[in-house]
Amino acid sequence: MGNWGSTSSADRSAGSQSASTVISPSPYSLAAAAHSAGSHSASSAINPANQTGLQSTSASASQSSSLNRQHINNSGNNVAIKPYTVKAAQQTVKHCVSSDYVIPDLQTDNFEQTQIVNAPLNFIPDKFGLRACPQYNSKNGCHATLCRRYHICLFWAKAQCTSNNCDYAHDFTSYHNTLLWKMFSNRRSFDIRECIRDNHRRMRFKKQGSDGQICTLSIRNRCTRDCSKVHAKIPYQWEVQLADSWTKFSRSQTYYLEEMFSRPDSEEIELPSMERSLQTHPAFSKFYSFLSKSKLWFVNFETMKLHSQHICMNIRRLSTPSDIMVDINLATRWIWYWEDDSGSWHPYTDGASEKFYIISLSDQMEYEKINARSQNMQVKISGSPYSINIMDMYQQNKDTNKIRKIRRRPSCLPSKQKHDTSFSSQFFSLSENRNFLRHPVRATSSEFMYIKGLLQIGMRSIRVATMERIQNNHLWKAYQNKKKLLLSIYKNDASLINEQYLFHGTKHGVIDLICSDSFDWRLFGTNVGNVHGKGTYFTNDSRLSNSYSESKLGLKAVFVAFVLVGTMTRGNKDMEIPPQNAEFGRCFDTTCNDDFTPNIFVKYNKDEYYPAYIVKYYEN
Repeated sequence: MGNWGSTSSADRSAGSQSASTVISPSPYSLAAAAHSAGSHSASSAINPANQTGLQSTSASASQSSSLNRQHINNSGNNVAIKPYTVKAAQQTVKHCVSSDYVIPDLQTDNFEQTQIVNAPLNFIPDKFGLRACPQYNSKNGCHATLCRRYHICLFWAKAQCTSNNCDYAHDFTSYHNTLLWKMFSNRRSFDIRECIRDNHRRMRFKKQGSDGQICTLSIRNRCTRDCSKVHAKIPYQWEVQLADSWTKFSRSQTYYLEEMFSRPDSEEIELPSMERSLQTHPAFSKFYSFLSKSKLWFVNFETMKLHSQHICMNIRRLSTPSDIMVDINLATRWIWYWEDDSGSWHPYTDGASEKFYIISLSDQMEYEKINARSQNMQVKISGSPYSINIMDMYQQNKDTNKIRKIRRRPSCLPSKQKHDTSFSSQFFSLSENRNFLRHPVRATSSEFMYIKGLLQIGMRSIRVATMERIQNNHLWKAYQNKKKLLLSIYKNDASLINEQYLFHGTKHGVIDLICSDSFDWRLFGTNVGNVHGKGTYFTNDSRLSNSYSESKLGLKAVFVAFVLVGTMTRGNKDMEIPPQNAEFGRCFDTTCNDDFTPNIFVKYNKDEYYPAYIVKYYEN
């Protein structure tokens, strides 16, 4: 919802008043009451009830002004003002936050894949590209942003599965498989299972040398022979060159580098600091001593360099063989992307080449690179001819000569083997001069689908481009401390805390500022004034936040925040803080726009909300 609020001061009455005129002070400010009392004549009476901060918020601002000037029992200089009370708004919960910030495990098999278009009539789908997904046939499952492989049991496809209770599909009825099935629905005398079996039988491992390649058997602790490949515990390994030797990054740094590298939009990132527990470890002390030469280090994925302001070192990524050539689930899945005019990256989907329609163009590009068959691929994508340069990493539209960058990145594997996703447990160590990080959320994770689902309640047709989890240790600690305080005040009644996911549409230019300093309309300005109070505005309706989100070449941005909504009352444009809540002897926590079905929430204390996610999306 934009940076709601106003930099203008509230309207104030001025000028001397007659002896018979009574002006009620600002009902939410005791200081204003004292100022107002001193500015009137000695015969003017101030109702003590107003000094307690009580105000009727069911009336509009103009009605409140009229009520403040109401004359009751005006006889001579003795003036009494009829007291009025504040009405608490009804507690509503639309998007409740779990008390331990764990997102429920969702069924990811029906993850919405990019639409598979129908094959052109003059092309035949290339059946030799059909394969069972090796990653699906693993404990971790398939985490590819785009998967054009069948999610079926590989051994079933080969007629070798002997399990009576197999964990993997023995049919093609899932949503994911049905999308692929439709491509061949009009082909007669064509057995897809037999085709997949034959394709896997044809698969042969081409020796590409062992340099920079991780032994897949070593990951399973099964490599017993004299092996020239790199032995590792996971399918990837990041290393930096110190002098004449290569040194591994720490475990958390490795996970973070892999997660960021899997994002095609990541070109240069800041390296998180090493964990304190490893700084004196014999295996990392030399590397830590090197990192201590500078406070900030950056990793450039295009040049594969680790650098500070004055030092630059080589880095490399080791991995298992490409799964386009190796029929095992520990092989590396590579995905190819292209960049659009707004800077967003999209995986290659389908295309036509010669007489065949390629179901997975990304896999075909990987095959061309591994086999070094051709530096340039000539394909048609959505009817337009393209030349894709595998070596120099660009594509060119042959009709318009438009050139775009392309990138090859691995599909990110989850760093932790767990079904539930806890928010703060995924934080990394931060360098001294860095107060926040933006962690990418995998598009096939429960976390991604859950947050996307919240947005789609109000905007069903959006297409999410990126989603990032925001880590700001200082803001998170302040938010958690305030939550503990409110729980103490409200006798551990979580329903009165009323913690919710709320939305806040924003401009692209202030995203990092909000990640660093949280929402503050006094810093970032305002898009809409201060109708319901002078604070930071949130909504539980994504359609409303969308109307205040800036569009940049069609790309919009919205924050999904944790908000301690607490107790509420209807606000007005003069409120600088919420009025007094007589029931609890303290101010209300939030003002809102309606007593019964509020969808706008105004917060006044910076520690009562936390910017949890930034989502960039397109409206379809």
